Amino acid sequence: EGLLSFKPELILAAEDIGPPEVVDVLKAFSVPVVFIPEDNSMNGVARKIALIAETLNREEEGRKLADEIARDFEAVSALVERVPAASRKKVVFFHGISRLTAAGGGTAADAIIRQSGGINPFGHFDGYKAASEEALLAMEPQAILMMADGRGGPAAEDVFAVAALSTSPAARDRALIVLDGPYMLGFGPRTADAIRALALALYPDYLAD
Repeated sequence: EGLLSFKPELILAAEDIGPPEVVDVLKAFSVPVVFIPEDNSMNGVARKIALIAETLNREEEGRKLADEIARDFEAVSALVERVPAASRKKVVFFHGISRLTAAGGGTAADAIIRQSGGINPFGHFDGYKAASEEALLAMEPQAILMMADGRGGPAAEDVFAVAALSTSPAARDRALIVLDGPYMLGFGPRTADAIRALALALYPDYLAD
């Protein structure tokens, strides 16, 4: 009802939205709904732009934006290549610290870690996985990546007070990186900037001008 109160003429929705009941309601509207596929890559961003541009009959603007974003991705890829393979860090992404659930392969967090030159020690798991203290001790993460909580946190003292992280190399170096969630995980026009921001935070000695 809340959505219909805006009297939309078109609804653009992420393909992975939920819960299923919400999707069923959207499909029942008399308003056209276009689902945007999830694809955590540069090519995926280009496909999203092309689909939206075609839907809005703005193909030329879409092509220009896609070309601009492709150049941004190429520039940040060249930047990341300056980091030696031997110096690349193990980075773990958590949604929160009350329950440590780490991002594995196939997630947006895994993609941005890899594209920024990081190594995701949970990358051999699909999706999100509960991270045990034993696993984290064995993996020795060198940096922890999290989303901003909207209240100025999370804070390093809280994150590294967690027993499973307190003796990690990340705790030793106070290596906590906090980025805005949609900026970091959205895989859209700003994603190359988010990759650059993460790479600069991870490797200032190699990438700082």
